[in-house]
Amino acid sequence: VEGDLVLLALLDLRQRRSELRIILMSATLDGDLLSRYFDGAPSLKVPGRTFPVTALFLEDALEITKHTVDRFADWAARVRSASPEGRGGLKGGG
Repeated sequence: VEGDLVLLALLDLRQRRSELRIILMSATLDGDLLSRYFDGAPSLKVPGRTFPVTALFLEDALEITKHTVDRFADWAARVRSASPEGRGGLKGGG
């Protein structure tokens, strides 16, 4: 989502500042699509090798490394839960 907003801002800025030159690099972006988005802006293709990409999330990294989070560590996030009195309390020693 942030990338989409940046592209919108760049397009708007390019229309206001004709002397502006924008250089974008990406190994996964469709260069032709981006060129059309910027009104036929020139593009340069550099040949190279592609590598497979695997999307991992924090939970995956924790599982792969077998890392465990000490919930009582100073840096650990505390999870709030409702206490019997109906007020939010800290769960896990907070």
